Amino acid sequence: MNNKTPLTRTERETVILLNQEEDFAEVYTHEGRFIRRLEQMAKDFPDLCQFQEKNDWGGVIYNVPKKLIQIKMPPSPERLEAMRQRAHFARKEP
Repeated sequence: MNNKTPLTRTERETVILLNQEEDFAEVYTHEGRFIRRLEQMAKDFPDLCQFQEKNDWGGVIYNVPKKLIQIKMPPSPERLEAMRQRAHFARKEP
């Protein structure tokens, strides 16, 4: 056990570092759901996702291909309404 002060929720961050030269991004995170996904990816796809290190505060670092990093646009209001309609009709069908 360490004698370090626990990190605040604000300090438990996720940082994704990438550059234009390299094909891999470095993902540093304290987020439990990201850690679980990265652990599973490293287990299932060891050539794509490599564990680098874990620090004393519970943060981990993995290397993953940049092509797996995405920023998605939210659906438009029209698309959301269409999705609601499909879900509504799907619930009515036997």
